[in-house]
Amino acid sequence: MGGKDMIFDKGRLKYIVSGFLLLIAIVLFFAFNTSNVAADREVHISIEKLNKSIQDKINNNPELGLSSNPYDYIVDNDYYDYIISQGISSLPELESILKDSDTNGYNEYIIAIAMEEISMTNIRGVLGDPNVGWGSGKEFEKEWSDIRVNASDRIDTILRESNLSTKEKLTMIEYYGVLAVPAIESFLNTAESKLDNKLYSNLKNQLDKFAFGKNERLLLRDYLDFSIAKG
Repeated sequence: MGGKDMIFDKGRLKYIVSGFLLLIAIVLFFAFNTSNVAADREVHISIEKLNKSIQDKINNNPELGLSSNPYDYIVDNDYYDYIISQGISSLPELESILKDSDTNGYNEYIIAIAMEEISMTNIRGVLGDPNVGWGSGKEFEKEWSDIRVNASDRIDTILRESNLSTKEKLTMIEYYGVLAVPAIESFLNTAESKLDNKLYSNLKNQLDKFAFGKNERLLLRDYLDFSIAKG
């Protein structure tokens, strides 16, 4: 009788533990996604406030409205600074706003500036031509989308290219900024990465420079797989 009870208790305990772990996973999933939705909403609201604050500045200072330099509009702007402070978590929403926009003015250009600053990406460097890049927000979005989607594959190819020197590899990868982090992490877990001590140590240093936590790494990996569905 005691043996049967013991078997029953162990079996029941197994299902209880499994159910409890599943419940925790579900709670964490919804908490994480709710947090992401809230963060996206905050970024969206900040963009709206940023645009309004710029228009107010122009109205109060007509000379500013004559400036052709978009950077003049974000100097000492708390809303722009807030967006930057959110880091990589703001990139999906910024990209969505930029893609969905029906205009291509200074608002879109400023979003592109913010995305480049947050990601620490050098578009011209990635494209391999200092004379090629983006001159408007929409041009940036077109280049950015291709770079983001293909970043990991291209970086992995660079790291394994035998015709490139270590210095050339590091320079090319640095242009990708934070977009390179997942590919670097994957490469460092391979035996091949240990064959070049200089490359290995420099890549480790590059990861340490970003100092991303686990959550940020997950956000970044999700973002590289991020797709925008146009309605």
